Amino acid sequence: MSKYQELSKAFAESGQRQTKYISDCCDFANFLFQKVAEYFEWPGDQMCFVLDESLYVGPQRCDTTVVRLKEDGYVYFFVLSTVKRLDNVNRSYQFIMPIKLKKFEETFLIQIINSSEELMLKTTDTEELEKFYEYIEAIEELAHAVWHPIGLEPRTGIDVHL
Repeated sequence: MSKYQELSKAFAESGQRQTKYISDCCDFANFLFQKVAEYFEWPGDQMCFVLDESLYVGPQRCDTTVVRLKEDGYVYFFVLSTVKRLDNVNRSYQFIMPIKLKKFEETFLIQIINSSEELMLKTTDTEELEKFYEYIEAIEELAHAVWHPIGLEPRTGIDVHL
């Protein structure tokens, strides 16, 4: 095998490993945010994944089109959760969670960007998953307490769009 062929083979194998890594991270994100939706009793069609926080609609499942793998080994994406007002269904709010996720064998390190806490999670550890749900709930409550009464956008890791 020539040096070129060896390099070409190594490049192809690297690309396959990267694709598998991103796929594993997306599979975990899909599992995790399905559980988040169940925990909050959030309608599945009111939650989506996007690559850029300026987008207001995206697929309801994480895939390679909505994530960015950066040099630090984290996969970055945004989760948009829409809340429709009960008194006016034509008005809605979007909570935008910037997420970074990194795989370590069978566990995943997740962080809502701009927040200080990182959690190591795996699909089989329901206690740690519960901590993540509570973490999201605490951030949303803080965002509402600060943002809603005075009309400011929160800077706690979750942005709100009207």
